[in-house]
Amino acid sequence: MPRKLFCLCNEVEESEVKKAIRKGELYFVPAVSEATGAGTGCGRCRSRIQELIDEEKKRLPAIRQLKLEF
Repeated sequence: MPRKLFCLCNEVEESEVKKAIRKGELYFVPAVSEATGAGTGCGRCRSRIQELIDEEKKRLPAIRQLKLEF
């Protein structure tokens, strides 16, 4: 199966970005970029990172979307 590159600058695959969002509960572009390297080159994929974050958040039960800071 061919690789589906998400970030051409750093050769990050879309599956890596999705996995990082799900596993680390990363809901901000800078956090995803730090975890994967995607979006740290030219920055063209940053808007797509936000789209993936939004898609993943829709899949979560409402209670998991709530993050309380103490």
